[in-house]
Amino acid sequence: MAATAAATPAGASAIRPRLRAAGRLLAAGGLGVLGIAMVFGFWALVAALTNSGKFPRPLEVLQAIPDDLENIPAVTYVTFQQIGLQGALEYTTVNVIVTVAVGTLVGLPLGILMARVRTARQLLEPPLLVLGTMPLLIILPFITLWFGTARFAQSGLVLIFTILTVTMSAQAAAQTVSGHYANFAACLGASQGRELWTVVLPASIPNVLGAIRVALAAAWGWQCIAELLGAETGVGRIIGITSDILATTDLFATLLCLIVVAVICDAIVALVGGYITRWKE
Repeated sequence: MAATAAATPAGASAIRPRLRAAGRLLAAGGLGVLGIAMVFGFWALVAALTNSGKFPRPLEVLQAIPDDLENIPAVTYVTFQQIGLQGALEYTTVNVIVTVAVGTLVGLPLGILMARVRTARQLLEPPLLVLGTMPLLIILPFITLWFGTARFAQSGLVLIFTILTVTMSAQAAAQTVSGHYANFAACLGASQGRELWTVVLPASIPNVLGAIRVALAAAWGWQCIAELLGAETGVGRIIGITSDILATTDLFATLLCLIVVAVICDAIVALVGGYITRWKE
């Protein structure tokens, strides 16, 4: 009896943190749903006070999404080719994800190299700083001039922005770690390779994940801007055509779908990043 009585409070105390965590999660989810409802409510209010041709109602946009998945009639009428939301979203999403991944694979080792090797930092930091302070939009005409409207050329802005963002973040994180933790590992007898692999790289990952999310958030805009200038398909092309012919319902449907896809991709990166850096907890 005594053993049972002693075990009950211990079991209850182990359950309480889980219940509190579940309660916080439900509260956060409820607030998120409330925030989305407020946005749609404000949208419906503005649409009710304006011309539906310029500002369509939420219900009209939601009804247009399944109708436009395979083919958008207004876009087909202008371009004489069948373009649907599904194909355009797939095109833009693949471009963004692949380009951000390539930029990360380039920027992460480049940033760590600049943090660890003084010669590399002195050589690469000035041009990267100049490129980072320069408006990227002025580079887009040159990319189009040199490479045309090829698919990889349309992702040039995304690639440049991702490399800059990840490189600077990785460099700052690696420099911070190298000043204290890496020296401690060296005092314990760790080689430079082991120090880099087990100390510098893992400690840089949280900052790099934040940079990846920033680059991914900006990539959708850069990609759509590039597609506006001559892509055969993609979300940017649909936005350009529907805005020109004032097909606002189709335009809003395209933007809404793009927002949903962007949020899902960001959530996946956050979940994967949380799993990778679970050692922080």
